[in-house]
Parts: sequence; structure tokens; C-alpha cells
Amino acid sequence: MKRVQFAVSDEMNHTAASIYGSEFCPNHPSYKVVSWCSTHEISICMVCFKLDHAKCKGVEPLEEAIKSTNSKAELKSLRQRVEETRNIFKRLVKDRNHNIDALENQKDVLKADVKTFKERIYQHLERLEYRLEKEIDLALDRHKHKLEDQIFEYNQRDGTLASLYNDLIHINEDSTENHTILFLKEANVVQRKEEEFLKGDVGSLKNINLQLKMDETVRKVVDVPTIANVKMVESYPTNPPDLQSLSKDDKQSESMLIKVEESVKEYNMDKFKFVFERDIDIKPTFSTNALVPEVTGGMILPDGRLFVVDKVNKRLLGYTAKGQLAKETFMEYEPYAMTYLDVNRFYLTVPSQLCIEIRDYGALQFSERIDIKHHVSGISSYEDTIAVVCENFGIALLDHTGAMVNKIPMKGNKEGPLHLLGKTICYAESKKGTIHVLSVSGEVKFTTTVKGLGYVQGIAVLRDSSFLVSRSSPGNKVTWHFSPDGHQQALREEFESFKSPRSIVYEKKLKKLFVANGVRTISIFREV
Repeated sequence: MKRVQFAVSDEMNHTAASIYGSEFCPNHPSYKVVSWCSTHEISICMVCFKLDHAKCKGVEPLEEAIKSTNSKAELKSLRQRVEETRNIFKRLVKDRNHNIDALENQKDVLKADVKTFKERIYQHLERLEYRLEKEIDLALDRHKHKLEDQIFEYNQRDGTLASLYNDLIHINEDSTENHTILFLKEANVVQRKEEEFLKGDVGSLKNINLQLKMDETVRKVVDVPTIANVKMVESYPTNPPDLQSLSKDDKQSESMLIKVEESVKEYNMDKFKFVFERDIDIKPTFSTNALVPEVTGGMILPDGRLFVVDKVNKRLLGYTAKGQLAKETFMEYEPYAMTYLDVNRFYLTVPSQLCIEIRDYGALQFSERIDIKHHVSGISSYEDTIAVVCENFGIALLDHTGAMVNKIPMKGNKEGPLHLLGKTICYAESKKGTIHVLSVSGEVKFTTTVKGLGYVQGIAVLRDSSFLVSRSSPGNKVTWHFSPDGHQQALREEFESFKSPRSIVYEKKLKKLFVANGVRTISIFREV
């Protein structure tokens, strides 16, 4: 029975209120209101009465209705109730704005969860792909060896027949000598044996194909229309709140936020996404026994070649993909770390010279120098960006020409390893054991500390943004695996045998991990 809809903004309160209390009927403006219908709680004119209210009980003359009302008490009560109701609407508006903010935040979280889930699926598919490729290779090798054995046998038999045929064409067809007759009989026996051998499948031409039969469960997965459902879940503190509680209790109103169900649990440190198997061990040889080698850096190229920085002996080592020493060169000053530049060259930090050198892979010879003017240590590259640790300065970001494109200031920072992967920088201050995780824009994501004693010697970011940290200290078990947010750390079983792991390098494309184990062994692990 609403007659008028009106806005409740402060600017229109007076205008809206002026509609009420008029002596003329809003539905029939030429007639005055004469009665009050308590059934519909509305003032009416004679026309309204005849058309809509003749059967209503509780219609009384307007004068009688006014006399029975205590206007002063009614006004006071009504003002209070209107004010309380307005407060409720304001609280509801505030609450719904909170709902919108929460949903916007949850939207970003859920999208990140979907991306993480996609990465997990992708990583699992990569593992399956790796296994299938191995199975295909093994199947091919097995059948290839079988076919090669058959080819060898066929060639032998054909060789026997070729020799026999060569003798046959030199025999006189009219000869009746005994040795000729005997030879023909023996040759006939040989020919019959070969004909018997060729009977059946052996003598048939065939097509051989490798087939890959997809598992039925995988076929069903490919046809799945969706992998998750998104739904809204509304929750109240207990029962839906009443108006009185809403007008007095902020906490109850705020607890009515719409919530989205949690979709991805936090990083599970008990089930690592990556498992590493030892692929090859290299024991660096060196020309002098004066000093025990100290590996502070290394690099794996996409073709599998390996390069090593031996800081204490001031030398660089190059190895083939099979671990054979290919090149060794000595330097005048101590090098610290190296990283990939292009298919022909690499970057090398030389702390005492406050510079980065550019050298070639072939002869490991110097070609260019980039002056940094700071004590440099850890260095890492990703696509066209190079990040390098500068002591008491922070982290310098260079482009492929060596020009500085950004600097991330860090007061009083010290030398240590660094790894750049995508837009994430992981940097460890060796002596402090402090890990800094930052974006290339300089935003600090978090800072954490490695457990244990000793210096942090290596750091490597894995494909899921978790990272490995080696800390050389007495005893075993000093290679830690951190969750992407840095809140959790656990030991990796693969490296428990290491006495003193030092430099760690992860090659994403090859899915290989370089670990300097102690001072005399370099171990290469592959991701499975």
C-alpha cells in the first residue's frame, strides 16, 4: 500500500517528509483526507473510502484518530525509532562495503590459487612427460636392438648365399664330374635351409610402429569441463541478527562478511613438488696442491656443459656434459661467481677489482670489463636482466649491455650468493645467514633467517618459487628447503650425505641442480 517512494539522503529528507501530514489526499488531490484507516495505517479521503476501504475495520474519522494520539510522546518515540533505523542502514552500507572489499581481496587470492594449481598440474604433467619419453626411448632401443640383430643375421645368411651363388655361376652346366655333383647336392641343402628359414613371418615384409595408448582416465580428464566450482557462502554470527542488535553492536554487523571457501591449502613441506636424483659427480683436478679448492660459483649451460669458479686457487674450470675436464684457466685476482650472458659469453664477478668481467666459454678468456665501483659478489641473470650484489650499496640491476637500470638500496649489506628467477630475487648475506626475498622493482617480500651455524654459501630458487639454501657448518644436514613465503623450512633428504654443501645453482630449462659438495666434489642432480 506504499503511496510514495522517496530517497533517504540528507539533502532530500525535508522534501520527502513534507509529503506527510498534508490535508489533501495524494491519490485524489482535490479531496481532503477525512478518515484514518488503521487496517492499512493510512489517511484517506471519501473517494478512497468508497473505492478501497469500505470493508476495512478500524476506519475512524480523522478528528477521533488525532484526539487518541499523544503527539508529543509519539513525536519523541518516532524520532528515536527513525534515527535508529537510519543508523542500521548506515551500518549495513558500511558492512556491504566491507563485503565488497573482502571479495576483491579474495578474488586476487583465488586467482593466485588457480595459477598455483595450474603450475602443480603442469609440473605433474612434465614428470609424466619425462617418464613417457624414457619409456618411448627404452621401447625403441629394445626393438631397435632386436631389429639390428635380425639385420645382422640376414646379412650373414645373404653373405653365405652370395658366396654360394658366386661358385654356382662358375660351374659348367654340362659338367658330370663327381665333385661337381656333390657340390650341387650340398648347395641344394644350404638353399633349402634358407628357404625353410624364410617361411612364415621371418620372410614377410612388415611395418613396425611405436604406439602410445593414452590411459582412459587421462582421456576423461581432458574432457572435464571444469576443475572447480566457485560459490558464495554467507555466514552470520549465530542466527540472523535482529534490528536492535544491529543498531548497537558493530562487531556483529562486521561478522556478516560474505566469505569464499578456501580452495588451496598452504605449502606442504612434507610433500615436495620436486625430487632430485644424483646424475653425476665431478671431482675437480687442479694443477697445484698448494690450496684446497673452494667452489663459490658455477653454471650449467643449456647444452649441459658445466663451468666452475674456484675462488681460492683463482681459477675457472670448464667441463663437458659428461663431466670431463675441458678447460682450466688461472686469474690474477680471486673470482666469486658467474652467470649466463649469451651462447658465447658469461659474466664473472671479481670482488677486489670492483667489477664484472665478460669472458668466453671456449677459452675462458677475458674480453670486456664492467666497472661497478662496489665490492661485488653474487650474480645471476634472467633473460635480459642481471642482478649483482654490491656490498654496502644493495643490489644493482643491469641490462644486457651492462648499463644500470635500477638499484635496490640496502644499508650495510654484505657479500653473499644471489639468484634471480622471473621477477623474484633471493639474496643471502653469507655471514649473517639472513635471506632477503625481493621483487626486481625493489619491493621487499619478506626477510628470514637460516637455522644453524656457519656461512650461507648457496641459494637457488625453484620453479614453484620455493628455494634451497646451503649453509656450511660442521656436520651434515645443512641444505634447507624454504616454502615460497619463507615461513617454513625443512631438510632435503637428497642432500643429507653432504658434509658441507656450498654453491647451489638451479638450471630451470634443463631441470638440473649444481651443488658443490664440500671442497672436492661437484654433484649434478636432475629433477624427476
